[in-house]
Amino acid sequence: MSSGWTKFQALLVAAALLLLSLIGDNRTSVVVIAAAGAGALIWLLLNVHYALALGGRGRSGRRAKGDRRASYSSAIALPAPLIFAMLAVGHERLHVAPSALHDSSIRAVAVCAAAIALEIIFLSSLVDWYWIRAWRDGVVVDPPCCRKDREEWVTVTRIWLHHRWIAAGATALAFWGLVGLLWFELAKHFSDTDWIAYLLTLTSPALIPALFMQPWLKALIKAIGMSFSNLHIALGDGVQWTDHGKTIDGIAYDVSIDRGYRVIEQDGGTHYLALAESDNAEVSERRPPAWVCDVACDVVSGADEFRLPRVKKSWRYLIL
Repeated sequence: MSSGWTKFQALLVAAALLLLSLIGDNRTSVVVIAAAGAGALIWLLLNVHYALALGGRGRSGRRAKGDRRASYSSAIALPAPLIFAMLAVGHERLHVAPSALHDSSIRAVAVCAAAIALEIIFLSSLVDWYWIRAWRDGVVVDPPCCRKDREEWVTVTRIWLHHRWIAAGATALAFWGLVGLLWFELAKHFSDTDWIAYLLTLTSPALIPALFMQPWLKALIKAIGMSFSNLHIALGDGVQWTDHGKTIDGIAYDVSIDRGYRVIEQDGGTHYLALAESDNAEVSERRPPAWVCDVACDVVSGADEFRLPRVKKSWRYLIL
């Protein structure tokens, strides 16, 4: 999670939820209240969990700055839409153009789904920061390069896969719904024009999101299955497999839906093992060798956090 990208996500979420209340009616405002309220609660739970795991220990200046930015992004994304939607429920004049969504339940559902998907992506970034990065970078526990308990990292890897497939699935469904809505509106508008109707029937709205999100969709089912089953590979495991005749031998240090496991080698090289191929790799569950920490700090963004001096004090129950 980069702070700039998360701030951009927060602005998108705030704009989408505010727009829902502005162009919707009381029903869409209730949806906004539920979505923004749930998002604020999830941020609070993530923050408290992180603070409890940190246990009042200090943080580096870089981590403390990132914590402030995560809280700032949450303050951008959620309070304003929540407050405005609560006011709009009781004041009809705050709905600037309620007919935009009120006249079509299909349009209202598709737009609400898209806004909620944006919020899910934003919350996924918060999970990355408060949970995944806090563990992987050694902020609250020893990082995977010097792990002692493999089961702890099985849990972290599983959570990583969970929140990533949820965000990818929500994005795909929302994209599909919006493209379908565009097709639906065009078909209605040009219903008397045979050529436009014919051209629309030549393509399917499902093809567009499938094309743009192909890397995520191809691995989505595998990621869902892995997140609920016994994981073959956890962060910190030694991994060996053959790729186009070349043997790759390194340590798993990252995971994503589209690219799979990120594996670092002793010479600093980085390779990706697709989730679909991960069951075929040879795995070592032993404690990682001594070189892993040095290489990870060089090639993985933020992985050197555990080596930085802890100069910023932390509250025990909340991190702002």
